[in-house]
Amino acid sequence: MNPEEIASRLETLWGGQTLASLRDEATREFNGTCFSALRRRDGPRDVLIVCVTGAHELGKLEGLDPAQAYPFGDWSKVSLFEAWLRTRLAGGFCYDAERKSGQALSAVVLIAAVPRSITRLEALLNLGP
Repeated sequence: MNPEEIASRLETLWGGQTLASLRDEATREFNGTCFSALRRRDGPRDVLIVCVTGAHELGKLEGLDPAQAYPFGDWSKVSLFEAWLRTRLAGGFCYDAERKSGQALSAVVLIAAVPRSITRLEALLNLGP
């Protein structure tokens, strides 16, 4: 899919969903993780956005490269579409983290917008292709 097709499908798929609403959904999941993806019929994912709030899964993310951190700001004001677009323009992979007092991670959102980063994120979190 070309970027214009992806953008059109994402607007329809996600509407006004924000990073904060994805985080809230993750906190309700048993393992503290949820994701949203766009994929071709019977094909690979074209976009993958994951939010992690569970302690076990957050532990897997301790080694993230700080150079790839992208401060999205107030998660309640950033739509998933906007996060995807910013990620696409920044090279195809970004993440942002929220921290509790004492600097412990409380939530991480990871966005993969190009095939290489999607494959790496799927492997990191043991998501099937």
